[in-house]
Amino acid sequence: MTATGKPLYFGPKNLFGWYHPPAVSSKNAGVVIVSPNGYDMVCTYWGLRRCAEILAANGFPVLRFDLHGTGDSPGDDHQPGRVDDWLDSIANAIDFLKEQSGVTTTVLLGVRLGGTLAAVAGTPRDDIAGLILYAPCVGGRQYVREIKALAAGIRDAGDPDAESGGTNDVIMAGWLLTEQTVNDLGRLDISKLNYKGKPVLYIHRSDVNADQKLVDALQSSALDPVVRASTDYAGFAQDAIFAKEPVNDFKFMTEWLLSMRISGGASMGDALKSGSGYQTELTHPDYTEEPVQIGKDGSMFGIYCKPVRRQSELCIVFASTGAIHRIGSHRMTVDHARKLASLGISSLRLDVSGVGDSPAREGLKPNQIYSPQQVRDVTEAIDAVVQRGFGGVLVSGICSGAYIAYNAAVKDPRVKILTVVNLWRFIWRDADNVGTQSELSAASMESYVQKMAQLKTWQRLLAGKINLRYLTRAISARVVKIYKSKIRELIYAIFHPGKTANPVRRDCVALLKRGALIEMLYSRGDGGMDEVALYLGSRGKALSKYPGFSFHEIQGADHTFTTKKARSALFDTYVAAIRKYEQQSKHKAAVPGA
Repeated sequence: MTATGKPLYFGPKNLFGWYHPPAVSSKNAGVVIVSPNGYDMVCTYWGLRRCAEILAANGFPVLRFDLHGTGDSPGDDHQPGRVDDWLDSIANAIDFLKEQSGVTTTVLLGVRLGGTLAAVAGTPRDDIAGLILYAPCVGGRQYVREIKALAAGIRDAGDPDAESGGTNDVIMAGWLLTEQTVNDLGRLDISKLNYKGKPVLYIHRSDVNADQKLVDALQSSALDPVVRASTDYAGFAQDAIFAKEPVNDFKFMTEWLLSMRISGGASMGDALKSGSGYQTELTHPDYTEEPVQIGKDGSMFGIYCKPVRRQSELCIVFASTGAIHRIGSHRMTVDHARKLASLGISSLRLDVSGVGDSPAREGLKPNQIYSPQQVRDVTEAIDAVVQRGFGGVLVSGICSGAYIAYNAAVKDPRVKILTVVNLWRFIWRDADNVGTQSELSAASMESYVQKMAQLKTWQRLLAGKINLRYLTRAISARVVKIYKSKIRELIYAIFHPGKTANPVRRDCVALLKRGALIEMLYSRGDGGMDEVALYLGSRGKALSKYPGFSFHEIQGADHTFTTKKARSALFDTYVAAIRKYEQQSKHKAAVPGA
């Protein structure tokens, strides 16, 4: 479906993956890329696509895929036997790549926890020709400790909405490790493996020493192991908005693979091999998921989730959240899409240009956000949805995705429901910048005032736990923005009597008057509420007289709605809004002239 890869489902459990055929005639081994889990996965997803493309261009057939219960594959974090299923997933991926491409041997490339799992799954097999361990977690216990530390850091940073499990489960920013998964991971230690004379490339962060126990194990049982310090990884393994492609690491991996001169049998060509155990759709008793290539040039990728029994004439289009690919932060979009399908509601999980599996169009950088092109992308996605016979769409997004959704709704009358979550900007100007991750989730002015009245705030300030310099800069910038807006409106009113200089209020009113519904959801105290107050009054009071407008302030929600309570509130909002719109449509149809 694309020039560089083909999306499909494979194996006994219908895992989702991308097969990248070699661009040149090859007798090389195949490469299976084993992704990390959780937050690491969404950070590195785009980069591992680039890695697969680079390796395929150098003659290696490549399979990258989502482990069971992760990404777009079936399953979820709550199911038992996660670790065993992940190891089985890798075995299925190896077998599929061999069958599909015609190679007889495979190299596993694993990142973080994916490196841990790749080593455990690959060392016993005779058809594994080598391993690339990219910043691996040497032990499962080490990985769990790191996740616990990150979760504790979120709570210690004063986030009142940080979620914790009631048992020995570990929850970090919405990603879950059950008690059983924690215990099973604790039994993994790749420094205790026998590498059986396999070549191994071990790449560790330059700011973290190589694990000596792992180095010793490699020197004693691997073939000519290579240990390399990466200066790229730290810039790669962060939120994709700020991440940089690890060019040097990918180049070194490619050169290392080519230098091995592994003969794995002649690989097949570009065509998918019939009878090689793959499907083009994922089937489930409640839904079918179909990978789709959409847009005028067919460059955008998405997954269309269609219910077995379609009941609604509206389809939900999920715009990308930041630079996170279509699964959404903490995989919420996948979960919501499948639950909505059980209620007869269809959806499209979309990678806008430059995000996930949609390459950046001309003039757009990878992982760029707040782009007018991405607003046009949503319009093209709506075209594709309407062509399937839907009467309109609900378009939804979080933060920068909400910006895309809002601006698409303003321009496209086929948007019947607009759902925005913690929208940070209605209007994006060239002078604006994304800033830092902390700025993306800063609190509202109202929240700051409330916190100033609390003793614990002053205690944290005196203890040096609050960045006073950043706080002063953030508040000053918002005050200046408010006054500039007021002055602009005053000047406009003088020269244009009876007209408004407030484009957001004008456009929202136009949306509501054409019969669309607007659902705004904000975490309590989220900084985006200042944007609403600036254009629409506190909590959107300027629109309160319109029955199609609703403002929801969700207590116990963080900026990306990672908590179970927040996710549930958003899901319920989708369902209620669609049912409300359907009832209104029935009423209009029953009343002549309505």
